[in-house]
Amino acid sequence: MRNRIFKSQRQKYRKKYRDAHREEIALYQKTYRKNHKKEIKIYNRQYRKEHHGHLNAASVLYGKKHKKELGQKKKQRDKNHRKIVFEHYGVQCCRCGISDIDVLTIDHIKPVGGKKRRKQLHGGSGHSIYIWLIKQNLPNGYQTLCRNCNWKKFLREDILKLIKKEK
Repeated sequence: MRNRIFKSQRQKYRKKYRDAHREEIALYQKTYRKNHKKEIKIYNRQYRKEHHGHLNAASVLYGKKHKKELGQKKKQRDKNHRKIVFEHYGVQCCRCGISDIDVLTIDHIKPVGGKKRRKQLHGGSGHSIYIWLIKQNLPNGYQTLCRNCNWKKFLREDILKLIKKEK
């Protein structure tokens, strides 16, 4: 009984202390995380490895419970990624000038760019290209094309490859 009373008092004292020193604690935690990135990364990786089943089950459960909300967040995040990329590379097709954001895509200017990107993205396409471009700080060598112009370019490159092979 006595331990419960002391425990309750300790909890109240700790809460009061945290409330009074919130900014100092936050600054300490921030500097600690900054100075110990490597150790924290190793610890987190080990923790996830040891508790994979529990973490995965909790994640699945959370996903089922909040499916609609998570879907809306993902759609918004995807829109923001597309917006960032198209603001950098342009919001209209480089060939025909169409500016309907729904039909615009990002195209690598050199044909070998796709092979390199697919290797880095592990075969990924679709939205992963926007994320990859943002992580790479929006590199040169990409352009905005509408889907029609992008398809025409693809067909033209294939025809040129066939002509070269015949010679």
